[in-house]
Amino acid sequence: MSSKIRLDDLSTEALDEMDNDFFKTPEPERQKKGGRKSRKRQMIEDYMEERSLKRRITESYELF
Repeated sequence: MSSKIRLDDLSTEALDEMDNDFFKTPEPERQKKGGRKSRKRQMIEDYMEERSLKRRITESYELF
């Protein structure tokens, strides 16, 4: 839940602190998401490679 804050009631120093806090925190979160995407992509690539290898092995046994 969030609460509303009237900007007229806040001092400019408080607003500057809020801005600094806001712009400092999103960067690590973005990095985490990027890491998560790269991990997921790596998992998908590994899975596709495994499927390809299984298919090749199966096809090689069918030739005999």
